[in-house]
Amino acid sequence: MHWTKWPYWLKGGVIGGGVTLIYALLFYSCPLITSGYNIIGCGAVFYMLGPIYLVGWTIAFFQPIFHYDWIFSEFYAPLVSVVVWFIVGSIIGSLVGFVKKKKSQH
Repeated sequence: MHWTKWPYWLKGGVIGGGVTLIYALLFYSCPLITSGYNIIGCGAVFYMLGPIYLVGWTIAFFQPIFHYDWIFSEFYAPLVSVVVWFIVGSIIGSLVGFVKKKKSQH
């Protein structure tokens, strides 16, 4: 099925999850991009300027409660972020589809 025929929730989810996936891939590829030089700076750029930032801080906020290691949150934040932003995009896409459906009925 062509992407123009997709339901709005799926379009929103793919956009939200896709943008986050691009940032996650760039975040994980920083050691390859910089050849090990200034890895912290490269990763910080993709971490703080992308959609991963909010999810990363949420995971870090719950760290004392669940007693997991900081490396866990730093490593898994980009992966969890892809799923979270897919869901957020799907919800926004559902709302857009609902509004467009209502407008076409009137």
